[in-house]
Amino acid sequence: MRSYLLRIGGIAIVIVFLASGCAGQRVRPTAESIIVPKAPVLIPVTIGIAQVEPDRNSRKKVEGPTDLDLKLAGGFSDVVHDFKKYLDESGLFQMVLYPMRPDDRVDGTIALLVKTKVKSDGWAIPKAVVTGAGYFIPEPVIYYNDRFEAQCSLNFIKGRRHLKTYTGEGAIVASHKLLYYPDQLRHDGTEAAGKLLWANIIEQLISDGTFLAHELMPNPGRDQYLPIPNQSLMLGPGGQ
Repeated sequence: MRSYLLRIGGIAIVIVFLASGCAGQRVRPTAESIIVPKAPVLIPVTIGIAQVEPDRNSRKKVEGPTDLDLKLAGGFSDVVHDFKKYLDESGLFQMVLYPMRPDDRVDGTIALLVKTKVKSDGWAIPKAVVTGAGYFIPEPVIYYNDRFEAQCSLNFIKGRRHLKTYTGEGAIVASHKLLYYPDQLRHDGTEAAGKLLWANIIEQLISDGTFLAHELMPNPGRDQYLPIPNQSLMLGPGGQ
């Protein structure tokens, strides 16, 4: 009777232990913790964004991604739309257009080349073997660490003249257990990596605000340009 109760008690402990460890996952840093900078002044120009496709003829041959990598990388499909949203929110330019239409009149164009990838945990298979060999008992304490990465090269162009190139990267670590929610992890990972990238790029653009204003504003009058304060930064709590 005693051994029977011990077995029942042991099984109950294992069930509770496993239940507490199921579907564990976290992203570092989270999208909510990443702050996109605000421009101190607004440049009264219209900017268009054009996405540039990579030159596939110049790419080195690399080992093809796994099905999981392809599925996860697909989560970055709206990354350029996110850039427009964050650039609008920064208040750096008066208007940002994306996608651009042939008849759009702009003061400058951002030619954007974006690359995204997901790196799975290199120890994923050994960790899974250990978990299986231990009858899933180690599952709550074994984490798989994947990396979501977003990189971009941004060329600022006015007419046919190249003004400057900016580069940036956003990389985050997404940790999960063997049992997790892949769709939610993909969403959180791609959102955070993309936001980190664009916060980096927008910070560089804001730092170059004086240069960009001088180069992008139409003549005559740009030499007498007086920065327009960003109204969102002048408002107090609650927009007062």
